[in-house]
Amino acid sequence: MMRNHKPLGKRFWLSDNGFTLIELLMVVIILGILAAVVIPQFSSSSEDAKVSALKSNLNSIRGALELYYVQHNSTYPDPNNFTDALLKYTDQSGNVSETKDETHKYGPYLKQGFPKNPIPQNEAKADQVEIDTTTSTIGTVSATEDADAAGWKYVAKTGEFIANHPDYDQY
Repeated sequence: MMRNHKPLGKRFWLSDNGFTLIELLMVVIILGILAAVVIPQFSSSSEDAKVSALKSNLNSIRGALELYYVQHNSTYPDPNNFTDALLKYTDQSGNVSETKDETHKYGPYLKQGFPKNPIPQNEAKADQVEIDTTTSTIGTVSATEDADAAGWKYVAKTGEFIANHPDYDQY
């Protein structure tokens, strides 16, 4: 059985087999609306992931500080060697050593290095710690509002440790 084919030429290209300009515009508009709805959800997820990482890092550091406090006669790390006290071995008085021995048997408390603040004010200083040696009342510390601020803030007298960012210092 033979089928009836349309002849090649103008009539073939002007047939109803293709999409009209209006149909193509409708598809583009629908795709644009979908993109406008989906993209903000991805950026929100990215922000949520950073906040989750921030909370996890804070829990790790605070846990390390509390363990240090218990093992070192109820004292927090000395402000002069704060990061070394958490990353290396210490004796009961808080003196730091690169190697573990009979005297320096505590630590290291953060075995994978000092974590970065995932939401810093200044990316270059995300793993740096600003040390407050004057505040002595628990719960009164707040972030430094400065674009050049360190990623973290530690209060030496109370052992408080916060994200040094005004929008995230409440965690």
